[in-house]
Amino acid sequence: MCIMKTFDKLGLKKDILNVLSSLKFKEATEVQEKIVPLALKGENVVFTSRTGSGKTLAYALGYLGKLNKKLGVQMLIVVPTRELCIQVGKEMQKLAEHLGFVTGMLYGGRDLVGDFKTTKRKIHILVGTPGRLIQHINEKNIKVGDTAYLVYDESDQMFDHGFYEDCKYIKKRVSNDAQIILSSATITRKVEDFIEREIPNHTYLEVGDLIPKNITQEKIYCEKTEKQRII
Repeated sequence: MCIMKTFDKLGLKKDILNVLSSLKFKEATEVQEKIVPLALKGENVVFTSRTGSGKTLAYALGYLGKLNKKLGVQMLIVVPTRELCIQVGKEMQKLAEHLGFVTGMLYGGRDLVGDFKTTKRKIHILVGTPGRLIQHINEKNIKVGDTAYLVYDESDQMFDHGFYEDCKYIKKRVSNDAQIILSSATITRKVEDFIEREIPNHTYLEVGDLIPKNITQEKIYCEKTEKQRII
């Protein structure tokens, strides 16, 4: 039987633990248990995990304790679709706002006027689709040069949608020593190529290969498989 860790075993700061408790989060899921300690240590992480495994909270917890309220955009989360941008953005807001951090969302498919509510505010965490992010970066509506924490979420889907070069460009515009987390449901040839070219030093994990998509944070679900490994 696999027993998941409670959040206080992951090395998180007390204020973050207090927020998790107030939001009724209990045991960490497998992906959180494995990703958070690596992120806290400053490692680049590449991992595979199914939708619903708790990966958004994993990279949130790995980075939130490192952010500075006095600075601008420090954490950038790149996602393939408008729907995922909204979903991830709302999840980040729930946690970040209790810590005094502001989350913004930028995605294609809406009028640019709607984006100005985000670009004109002081944002600490920015979630966006590649094309819309690049548009605002190039038009100097947002500054990402000091971004120290970069996440590529659902990378296989992102590259299948033709955003490979956009993701490379975004990496060039953030801090040269930015810490990177890349998640992907599968490691396709394009994802593998991106990892080799853009994230040469990283820890690779396959997490919860058989975890069902309808997992919830409150439920404890453990599945042992030979494919769960750290390389």
